[in-house]
Amino acid sequence: MKHSCTIDGLSCFLKYTPRLRHLICASLNYTYDAIENDVPLILPNLTYFWIYYCNIPFDEFQQFIEKNFSQLHVFRIDTFSNENYINPDRWKPLILQNMSQLRRFRFTYSINWDANFVDHHFQSFVHHFSSPFWIKQDFNVQLYVTSESIDYTLRSNSRIDREGEFKEFLQSVITSNRSICHDTTQDNSAHQSPAPIHLSIGYQNDPWSISFMNSVSFILLAIPTTNLFIGLHKMPLSMFIRIIRSLPNLSTLHVPELSFDQLSSLSIEEKKDIRYFSINNKVTDVNHSADLNLTEFLIILCPRMEYLKMSFISDISHETFIRLVLMKTITHTPNLHSMNIWLYKANDQMVRKLQNMINSEKLLTDYIIKRWKNNIILKWKLE
Repeated sequence: MKHSCTIDGLSCFLKYTPRLRHLICASLNYTYDAIENDVPLILPNLTYFWIYYCNIPFDEFQQFIEKNFSQLHVFRIDTFSNENYINPDRWKPLILQNMSQLRRFRFTYSINWDANFVDHHFQSFVHHFSSPFWIKQDFNVQLYVTSESIDYTLRSNSRIDREGEFKEFLQSVITSNRSICHDTTQDNSAHQSPAPIHLSIGYQNDPWSISFMNSVSFILLAIPTTNLFIGLHKMPLSMFIRIIRSLPNLSTLHVPELSFDQLSSLSIEEKKDIRYFSINNKVTDVNHSADLNLTEFLIILCPRMEYLKMSFISDISHETFIRLVLMKTITHTPNLHSMNIWLYKANDQMVRKLQNMINSEKLLTDYIIKRWKNNIILKWKLE
């Protein structure tokens, strides 16, 4: 439905679509008129519901969901500047008592801001929704920050999709050769945060103004971010360093399409900042698009790296990258024991070619290599 509607209007429409399975509502608005029909809707097949913009009081929303949508498997709701929706005590009974079949859930609360904006709710949102209760239910908190808005998102980790299949495949790789992966699996669990906070930084218009960085500084300093996603291209290196230095709890760094033109001409101060972060950071998982300069930079920046994922979008030689990474493990990343290489046209011949290169050049001894669709997984035993 690509237009706005009220609860009454949507209910009237759903009365005539009892076989509906998938519903997306562009905008759900409040009506001041009394609801004419209080009879629950009969929608046994409806399992997916996304409200793109929910603009009704939470009490009305709660009654509408409880009465009609207990059968949902996937539920997503976005709301804008409606503070009633960020109270976790309202969500607990709705999800646990009335949506027993729910498998995937995503709630996003968005606000616009400028350089003079002060958000009084972000700490409360992060604190309450990253509490032990929500962690036990397998939820996590994500923040997406741009120069114009902040999106706070609560989402479930459990998914029945390709990512779930991929996790199962990784587990099969581990169990197929426990002599290689047993110890390192234990090491990974020790580094996992009990309450992961995901921060994504994007941009609209001019992202790297001083006012924008001053605006996001309070978020960087106040929230114990563990996972950072920077979806930018041509980011000034000084800004990148400023961001990561403000995140002492960072364990996962994801930098797709990020390139640094000024790596060859670092200032003395920038070199000091990089050295400081390299010595003190806790980053163990790194994910980036293949770029030779960036790969070398991240190897220096994250010496405690344990897992590396590289995505090859173009026809760059992946053998060169893998050779570089493996040769650096002794001197720069001694804890690295796992790589995931994503290739657009990955095939078994590529796996055999990589295996021959590793064996002939004696880059690894005790290792396993397998392919899952477009992913080539390489794991090895630490010396």
